[in-house]
Amino acid sequence: MTEPVEQPKRRCILCLSLIIGRTKPEHVLLNSLGGRATVRNIICSECNERMGRGPDQDLADSVAMLRNIGNLLAGDGGTPPTIHGMRSKDITFDVRPGMQVKPRHEGKQVRIEKEDKAINIAVVATSEPELQKLIGNAARAIAKDLGHTAPEVIEAIRVDLLRDHKRNDAIVPAPSIRGQFQFGAGRSQQSMAKAALVLWARLVGCEEVAHSRYDEIRQFIEHGDKPDDPTELVKLDYRALPMVRMSSAATPI
Repeated sequence: MTEPVEQPKRRCILCLSLIIGRTKPEHVLLNSLGGRATVRNIICSECNERMGRGPDQDLADSVAMLRNIGNLLAGDGGTPPTIHGMRSKDITFDVRPGMQVKPRHEGKQVRIEKEDKAINIAVVATSEPELQKLIGNAARAIAKDLGHTAPEVIEAIRVDLLRDHKRNDAIVPAPSIRGQFQFGAGRSQQSMAKAALVLWARLVGCEEVAHSRYDEIRQFIEHGDKPDDPTELVKLDYRALPMVRMSSAATPI
């Protein structure tokens, strides 16, 4: 009878607790920074979740504006974040990926008023496609109010509105957009240090990184504690890097 092979026990490189079972994937480099490579059983699930809510989120937030400007995708192909609620000269707007400005309109964009037998509508739009969409919505609302739902009736009202509408094409300068790239803001540096330690553990193994020589960097990653001499966190290591065989199909970092 073949004895089962005992799997080597691993400790979380941050809290040093034993890792039980298989952990969720942990990105070496944050997904929001374009990282695609993931590892398992290097950081325990509790530390992974805690870092994700804290330092990792701070680092992701610090580069949100840069990702938006450059339209930079996440590692999993996710779109850059939209920057919400920016203000300039009393204009509130959102900035969609690629610096596409979307003003927030106060009040209704479509107003429909009845006056005797006349129906007046007012539409506030920031682009021709948006104008066409809003007039289409207005045509459906008018048709419904008149008791009609047939597509040809709605289309006839839409065409009539487009023919009779009067434009007030006031040219409004685009709002100026100001933002800061706060690299290292909040606990971002702790996230950067964690990424370096995860990558190192991937190369040399968790047993090496669990050694007490890494305690100070561990304390910094988890709690932000810095030694009296900050240079203690960064030292030159002259040991040769281990040979790591990477196949052509290996997932890039």
